[in-house]
Amino acid sequence: MKRKIPITPREVAESITPDVFQKILKEYELPSEADSISYHRLYGGIRNAVFLIKTSEGKYVLTIYKPSPTAKGRVERNLLLYNYLRPKGFFVPEVIRTKKDNLYLRSFILGAERFISCHRYIGGRKIFPYGKPEIALVGKMLAKLHHKLPEFPRTEILRTAPLEFSMGAKKTVLHMDFARGNILFSDDNHISAVLDFEGAAWGYPIIDIAKSLAIISKDNQELPRGEIKDTFIEQYLSVAKNITGMEQLDNLISDFQEVIV
Repeated sequence: MKRKIPITPREVAESITPDVFQKILKEYELPSEADSISYHRLYGGIRNAVFLIKTSEGKYVLTIYKPSPTAKGRVERNLLLYNYLRPKGFFVPEVIRTKKDNLYLRSFILGAERFISCHRYIGGRKIFPYGKPEIALVGKMLAKLHHKLPEFPRTEILRTAPLEFSMGAKKTVLHMDFARGNILFSDDNHISAVLDFEGAAWGYPIIDIAKSLAIISKDNQELPRGEIKDTFIEQYLSVAKNITGMEQLDNLISDFQEVIV
């Protein structure tokens, strides 16, 4: 019988062996001897298996991507945006390059060719669902990202968000999943990390705002949706001068809520 190739994060976590892990780690310049490194599965979504790497000198996160035609684009978007935003003062992970100075590793493991990335561990905790203080912080942080990302030089790696406005409306990089576990908070309730730009797109900020609000509203059944929207928008506008397409916001939120799980 042909052996099944591990695909899901659980299958990868259950199938990976110390020998396979050492094969991967030898490709990276981690500041530790191999015999002092330990690992365990940290978390993972529907595509990626994510491991916490503990060395004698620090912690790292290793992501093994699900084999798929879109894996290369997702890993490139994520790591290139981390590298772009980190020098600008954003709390995003520090990318660890391979010994060959590549942004990511491409290796045949567990029966398939897979993309693998590594970054330094960045601490924080998930909050679920968001209350008003977190909603305000998320709105303001999204505006800061939108303000810094119009000049991102590698727009060819981004997807295109399908919505058009009149001439003069400014596009930027959209996160497209700016909520839930992709935002971590410190113990004193500040945003400590922004994660996962795999689905980043090029388009108008109103699209990103609408999707974030759709997710936050779906998760929070206690606060009225109008209060969630007003809190988010007020803080977004404390950074941004205006938002093109506000007249379409409610319809966009409704459209996203139909497909969010």
